[in-house]
Amino acid sequence: MAVKLVRNMITGYHRENTRIWIEPTSLEATDFTVGQGVKQTITRDAIILTRSDSMERTISKRKRPSWAHPRPLYEACSKEVTAVIHARERIDLLISDGMIVIAGNVPLIYFS
Repeated sequence: MAVKLVRNMITGYHRENTRIWIEPTSLEATDFTVGQGVKQTITRDAIILTRSDSMERTISKRKRPSWAHPRPLYEACSKEVTAVIHARERIDLLISDGMIVIAGNVPLIYFS
């Protein structure tokens, strides 16, 4: 898989956990759509988001008055996320077709 986009952002902090908030632009580059199922895989050093038929996790919608239609939004905030990524830490999002890898220093093996 070829990397389409790399985003650098800062994680948040909510109720003693790390919060990851992925905006529409990044999700649209990955071809994620509102209401689509997502599989969140947590490894030792990264969080990997891929499309899934399971609806355990879904892409939310975000609507602004200036937008013609709702756009995708993803949020993760849990102890599992906190175990891999710290709050208020710079992270990278490596974005490709149907996959987002989230980590401090993203190993490119996820895209081979």
